[in-house]
Amino acid sequence: MSFKFNKMKKLLFALFFLVNVSCFSQTIYNVILEQIAVGDVNGPEAIAFDGNGLMYTANEDGRIIVLNRDGSNPQDYAQTGGRPLGLKFDLQGNLIVADAFQGLLSIDTTGQITVLSTSFAGVPFMLTDDLDIGSDGTIYFSDASSVNNLGNHTNDWGQPNGRLLSYNPNTGITLLLLDSLYFANGVALSNDESYLLVNETAMGLTRRYWLSGPNYGQTEVFSNIYQNIGWVYPDNITHYDYNLFWVATLNGPILGIDNNGQIIYQLNFDANLFTQNTSAIQFNDTLYLGTLHDSLIGKIPIPTEILSSNSDFLSRLIDFSIYPNPTIENITISINNFNGNIQSEVYDLIGNRLQLTNKTTISLRDYSKGIYILKVAYGNRVEEVKVIKE
Repeated sequence: MSFKFNKMKKLLFALFFLVNVSCFSQTIYNVILEQIAVGDVNGPEAIAFDGNGLMYTANEDGRIIVLNRDGSNPQDYAQTGGRPLGLKFDLQGNLIVADAFQGLLSIDTTGQITVLSTSFAGVPFMLTDDLDIGSDGTIYFSDASSVNNLGNHTNDWGQPNGRLLSYNPNTGITLLLLDSLYFANGVALSNDESYLLVNETAMGLTRRYWLSGPNYGQTEVFSNIYQNIGWVYPDNITHYDYNLFWVATLNGPILGIDNNGQIIYQLNFDANLFTQNTSAIQFNDTLYLGTLHDSLIGKIPIPTEILSSNSDFLSRLIDFSIYPNPTIENITISINNFNGNIQSEVYDLIGNRLQLTNKTTISLRDYSKGIYILKVAYGNRVEEVKVIKE
């Protein structure tokens, strides 16, 4: 979620004494940005990938657009009637959406929209912003303001009106985790789901909320970004299955922050090619960048040094695929560069396990037409893919 910078800067300088202190070392990279989907998207603030590697974008005109990772073949997937700002797929293959005007939504595989939550304790969400989803299905999301909507959000600058909430899809209950946040924005779970991060954009920092352990229910500053690199405005934050969070900043670089809250990487790109970066989503060895108003998606390669510094990430580069999908009878699992054992499970959409096997070819011959979830475990990884039986 973004801001009007001129008004914002005046208010920020009134609130804080600007400092630029480097508390620890970080590696700075100048990366080459590629523009994709030029003219085919409209302010794609958020990006998500389904189990087949297709890319979904949240657009300024309310559309959810699905397209290939090279930006080709854009297709309308759904229309929220609002302004979608956050996207994430749940384990059932539903696309969960944080929409600034419509609240927390769920979009099924047919494009049907269900409203999940629009208020807490009688106070409506005025600017539902971003989300992440736990392994138990709990949806964690931010409401940037409980007072001002997207149309007048600059009035909210410097005001502690933001909230961090959770939604239980099994009970339909919405809970308040934190309030009095200064423009609650990007949300991300840690790898072990012991804590939750939320960006307070107006404060230039990332805050941690503990979900388990001795600090359960407590909060603290996780990374004080403005103190370390100056005034940049953290927007969305994502976690890619190992000890690194990617933070998109509206007026600056992409930041890599480790589990200790330290900024260890700074990725600079040509701002003339891409403005107001709102999200940085990693898929394999590439970051895909969302933007507030530009009619394009940014695409940058992650420097080799970053990839090679983490063996868990290198394992992500194993080429996993299934085919054919959709299928009439069988699904074949292909995992290149992996020689160990695999275990596959097939589930229906309500979570019933239908099959458990170690084979790489799975028969769906006796299944009814519809959508199933294939879960494949190998090494220290688990892949979950939607499978369509025709």
